[in-house]
Amino acid sequence: MAESIIAKKAEDFAVRIVKCAKYVREQKEYSLADQMMRSGTSICANVFEAKYAQSTADFISKYSIALKEASETKAWLRILYRTDIITPQIYESMISDLNELLSMLVSAVKSLKEK
Repeated sequence: MAESIIAKKAEDFAVRIVKCAKYVREQKEYSLADQMMRSGTSICANVFEAKYAQSTADFISKYSIALKEASETKAWLRILYRTDIITPQIYESMISDLNELLSMLVSAVKSLKEK
């Protein structure tokens, strides 16, 4: 059950990242948009891959990669915000969603490692 909630959140966040990247491209910041889009959509891809993991270790590995990608995405969002490429409203909203997703991923990985 928790995995499906995480998958839904990851997919929703990926959609938001694609839309945000489109906005960033409109600001003529193509490289930053591409970097953010790669890491932001990779979160979703790894969460979805975990659904068909071959073992618990494989599942943990996929979620751990998703965590790393989420951390990278946070860095790109911070840079975009601090350089005034995205508005404070966009930044706060994206970071809020990302922090929620990060919290869920950390909890899932921690729980699985304890088993």
